[in-house]
Amino acid sequence: MSTHRRPAALIAAIAAGAALLSGCGGEDSTDTGAAANGTSEPTTTQPPPVPGNEDKPDRDPDKDKVAEPTADVPEILDFDATLVSGADFNARGLAGSDTVFWFWAPWCTECAAAAPEVQAAAEAIPDVRFVGVAGLSSDVGAMQTFVDQYGLSFPQVSDADGSVYTRFGITQQDTYVLVSAEGDTETVSSYSSDADLQQLVNDAFG
Repeated sequence: MSTHRRPAALIAAIAAGAALLSGCGGEDSTDTGAAANGTSEPTTTQPPPVPGNEDKPDRDPDKDKVAEPTADVPEILDFDATLVSGADFNARGLAGSDTVFWFWAPWCTECAAAAPEVQAAAEAIPDVRFVGVAGLSSDVGAMQTFVDQYGLSFPQVSDADGSVYTRFGITQQDTYVLVSAEGDTETVSSYSSDADLQQLVNDAFG
């Protein structure tokens, strides 16, 4: 009799164990594991705004325009031109300022030798405006190469048609025209003067 009861007891124990294991795999256990492992459904968050960009206004298109002159415009400055860069140039905006116009040509060796001195003077005398006038050539590409080569940071007019040279009465490159704030002019050719440019400008406008 005992021989037949043992297998029956073993089968009952196995069935109870299987039921217990089945209960451990329930829904509650799965949810708990997911929460513990951080596998709950992800949420979407927006990145924080970049500092300084909050409600940033659009750029004012009028900001880069040349200001209207506040002084009477002398006739010599009453003209428009185009810069070597292609931008518009309004000479009337120079009215009321001491200004040095430097007339040069891209093929001129004397101009190439003078370029570093003119750039240095423009940097050393910030109260005086400097304007280059590239002429006696229609090669704007050569003009731009010259400007880049010598690091000229002040405005450079492209006078391919010679109109600005004619306005100032210039017939030879490497010539300076000093225009005072009152509109008086003085023309100095580098071929007829060995004076230091900075000293020349200081003497004229000082």
